[in-house]
Amino acid sequence: MSYFPKEIDDRLREKYRDSSVSIHEYHIKKAIKAIVGKEYFDGGVLTKVDKMEEYLGTLEKATGKRDVLNSVIAVMSVMNSVNSEIMLKYEEMRKEYSKKGKEEVYGRELKPLSEWTLSKLEKKVLEMETIFDRLILGLYAYMPALRTEDWTSLKRYDGEEELDCNYISVGRGRIVWERYKTSGSY
Repeated sequence: MSYFPKEIDDRLREKYRDSSVSIHEYHIKKAIKAIVGKEYFDGGVLTKVDKMEEYLGTLEKATGKRDVLNSVIAVMSVMNSVNSEIMLKYEEMRKEYSKKGKEEVYGRELKPLSEWTLSKLEKKVLEMETIFDRLILGLYAYMPALRTEDWTSLKRYDGEEELDCNYISVGRGRIVWERYKTSGSY
């Protein structure tokens, strides 16, 4: 049984994958319970930006705050009565927390593995005995962050022109990733 009313749940499932809906449900349920103490969905709570800001202030990490705002925006986008000013405010907040989240990640103390440079990594790959070991380390180090949908959207293409999608060119021995989770950043 979904936490959301059927109409909202159906719209969310049309727009997002089931796993994303579950994550949105988790964040919204937790936020509403913290803000007004209710165990059931109340979309009106999502329109109270000041209360949502207070709740976000109780969360430790900017990335967690951003994730909650992702869920708030997703749910509000499928509700019938969406106030565009409120949505813009949430989107601005999400953008701010996304930026702070990146600063948290990049500003944390470096671990020994992050000291590896590309040249050190290339030397390590060449030291490996089997082609399989080289392949695994190479894929881990040289490939962008990929999700299942990135692999399933892969098309076969043997033309000479570059495409604006993920494709594999068997003739040229290349896999080209144009769209993936972090393609906007990396």
